[in-house]
Amino acid sequence: MKHNLANFKLVDDDETNLFAFEGEDYKKKSTDNLSFINLPQRERKRGYEKSDRPPPKEKKKRGPVIHDFQFFDRPRYELVIERESQLAEQRSTIAGLIRELRARSRKNDQAGPDDDPEVRLCEGL
Repeated sequence: MKHNLANFKLVDDDETNLFAFEGEDYKKKSTDNLSFINLPQRERKRGYEKSDRPPPKEKKKRGPVIHDFQFFDRPRYELVIERESQLAEQRSTIAGLIRELRARSRKNDQAGPDDDPEVRLCEGL
């Protein structure tokens, strides 16, 4: 007999029946008398709507970590960090104003020159 993995079997089909257990053949036994539990449908988690989400919290930036062994002029260093935070805040407010002005100009461009309140005011004079 030639040994080949293509026709490898652990047990012969003629000798054993996989459905036989302790002398009873469960292959021939009907499954009609089995009762299944009808489970309710699983409730799915709802995702948050954008309006339901809490607004993002502003992160306060911390300055760099200064250890005692670094021998920096601490009061002067704290002034530099405070000035940097003021400039960063100023930069963010300017960026917000720029975004607002761009949105306004887009809105005015879409509305046309007749809808501009300044144009109507000038025409009324």
